[in-house]
Amino acid sequence: MSYLVLARKWRPKNLDELVGQETISRILKNAIQQDRVAHAYLFSGPRGVGKTSTARILAKSLNCASGPTVEPCEICPSCRAIVEGHSVDVLEIDGASNNSVDDVRALREGVKYAPSSGRYKIYIIDEVHMLSQSAFNALLKTLEEPPPHVIFILATTTPHKVPVTVLSRCQHLPFRRISPESMRTQLKRVVEAEGIEITEDALDMIIKASDGGMRDALTLLDQIHSFTDRITEEEIRSILGLSDVDLVLELSDALIRSDRKKIFETIQSLYNRGTDFKTFMQDLLIFFRVLLVSKVTGRIQSSLSEKEQTFIRKVLPSVTEEEIALLLSELIRTDTDLRNSFSPRVALEMGLIRATLLDTLKPVGEIIERLKELPLPELHAPVQSPEMPGDAHSGSVKTGLQGSPDETAEDINPRGSGTGGMEGSPDAERLW
Repeated sequence: MSYLVLARKWRPKNLDELVGQETISRILKNAIQQDRVAHAYLFSGPRGVGKTSTARILAKSLNCASGPTVEPCEICPSCRAIVEGHSVDVLEIDGASNNSVDDVRALREGVKYAPSSGRYKIYIIDEVHMLSQSAFNALLKTLEEPPPHVIFILATTTPHKVPVTVLSRCQHLPFRRISPESMRTQLKRVVEAEGIEITEDALDMIIKASDGGMRDALTLLDQIHSFTDRITEEEIRSILGLSDVDLVLELSDALIRSDRKKIFETIQSLYNRGTDFKTFMQDLLIFFRVLLVSKVTGRIQSSLSEKEQTFIRKVLPSVTEEEIALLLSELIRTDTDLRNSFSPRVALEMGLIRATLLDTLKPVGEIIERLKELPLPELHAPVQSPEMPGDAHSGSVKTGLQGSPDETAEDINPRGSGTGGMEGSPDAERLW
């Protein structure tokens, strides 16, 4: 038999093996046990979290020879046909390549016929959001009132693209990203069963790179295991092109301390290693977000590596929430410049140097408090006009420059009115 990749080999066989989707597993179990299975479901969520696997498990549970049951036997002809992908009663349709009205009409014709061997005829439509608007409209009536032997299971990664008229006819079960803790538990079970040697830091890097998708994590593990028998952090970085955690921490420390020399040295090191600046910028952004969350909540994420946790504990007392937020805002701006620049290195250097200049800015509240402490009597004193020679009102106090209606502009503005005016007078210089 040909090699079976880990993502297929470790695909869940029943609802109890579904990782990180306990709520959905419980809903479907209760529906099967209480005979309250809906005629149409919509499974939505990110890629690789178990939508299609759950649809197949539900199909096995309903058509199993000993069912309906929450624990399909895996040995009856119906279960084996579903696992091997050639069941005539469970039809998997790719919505991206079967998205026309004619395809939906063919589906409607097939719905009329009873299942050949199982209890139900189950239609699993993957990437359902790729159907055209006309195809959706043609499906509405069948989706609302299908024959009693038909069940629809729709799956999509973008539920907002599915028309509301379709959503209202289905039970919507949103799948969540799998938590790092659940992924770590499952991956440890896999590596122990497969005899794969891997370090804890390497496991954390796979979890972080998979972004909450178990299929992606198993695919990465399979790929890296083909490269080496002992998986370490260095092998993962070299294969996946991931950023070195030490360099991320070094540059973060340089940004916080406004060490511009260290910034240039670190970027030169990244350049020599051939690191992708855009990928590195993403890692830096994510780390500063984690730093801000840790500062606001007072808790450090347990999914971080030991180096990252140690760095955060060391840095948090020396920075404020406002300083981290300003740095993060500047990094977001730099990330945009980096993507649109023909010279990514220069854009990265200038963006980070610009971020270090933020330490010269003072908070508005601090500036106001300092102004209140300064003695400024001139701000509260009335403005006095100087005594004009020959003026009948010499010595009187004027509170402004407004004259009488008969006064001309020259009377109001004596600058340039000759030696008898205000030129050269210290008071005039202060007034004007």
